[in-house]
Amino acid sequence: MNGHTRRRPISRAGVLLGLGLCATAVDVQASPRFLDLDALHEHEEDDGTNWFVQLPSGGGGYYTLAPPEELWGVQDMVFGLADAADAWDQARLAENLPRLGVGDISLAEGGYFPPHKNHRCGIDVDLRPIGKTPAEKPLLWTDPDYSRKWTATLVDDYLLPNLPAERIFFNDPQLIGGIVEPRPGHDNHLHLRIVRPFGFDCDNQG
Repeated sequence: MNGHTRRRPISRAGVLLGLGLCATAVDVQASPRFLDLDALHEHEEDDGTNWFVQLPSGGGGYYTLAPPEELWGVQDMVFGLADAADAWDQARLAENLPRLGVGDISLAEGGYFPPHKNHRCGIDVDLRPIGKTPAEKPLLWTDPDYSRKWTATLVDDYLLPNLPAERIFFNDPQLIGGIVEPRPGHDNHLHLRIVRPFGFDCDNQG
């Protein structure tokens, strides 16, 4: 794992977030064109009151572990995850690996989200580590089916180029370094936090 964060180019969604123009909580679940920013922009208002969009319950390269009401995030999170998973889909099919397992992000308007101490601002997501087979199942980093190589590849080559990651909590000692830090309770998932979008004021973060 390298010690620096690679940034993806700022998307139009990121620019709009920075200007405070993405206002409504947009449910993109119903539209197969949720990656089409022009379609998404049809729902925008200009009062700057809400930053959240919803990740669909399934898409190219990923599956979800949480119910739809727990899959809301800021656009940098949701679009970044979708982009990363779409790119991962090509690699995992070639190598016979599982899709990316996406767990809790945030509630629709953020706020307290038990049992989590954070996940309150749409900038945190829980992800399953990658296994050695295409089986989509829970894994600990100590399990024999866990793949350190492919989990590291997922982070370095797919997550970091597509998400403005600030830190990742995960307890595999061989992956700790740079933005990856150990934390109790993170043996079976990676907790990825992105940088708050410019102008996004959230005082709910734990």
